[in-house]
Amino acid sequence: MNTLQDRIRGSLIGGAIGDALGYPVEFIYSFGEIQKRYGERGITRLDTKQHWLDDAEQAGKAVVSDDTQMTLFTANGLLNAKKQGISQKYDICRAYIEWYFTQIGKKSPKYKDCWISDVPELNHRRAPTRGWPENRERIESADPL
Repeated sequence: MNTLQDRIRGSLIGGAIGDALGYPVEFIYSFGEIQKRYGERGITRLDTKQHWLDDAEQAGKAVVSDDTQMTLFTANGLLNAKKQGISQKYDICRAYIEWYFTQIGKKSPKYKDCWISDVPELNHRRAPTRGWPENRERIESADPL
């Protein structure tokens, strides 16, 4: 047993679980609105209904947000940098670009070092945040590194 690896793995899993618990209410900005949806005490258990999808599209699974996706791509970038013996900042940046491609439904021929980009649950579009749309053309056509 490697306690450091176990702690890292546990923190990533714990973060993903917390994210999945909170994601259904992430964009509800008042407790009153949360109470309207979940009752007087608010959200008290895992909600697997994605309120932004039609009933036919429901998978019955809890989902994580782009926060967990990017956390896992960051970790993958760190591991890639260690394996390749290069600067962490470059491999993390490359991992973020690879994450971006998962969000727009494309595969990049250049950025394909993160094994997690093949995990279907991490390929669901969540929210390319501010800055990504403005830089999309540069990211897709040029070498930002």
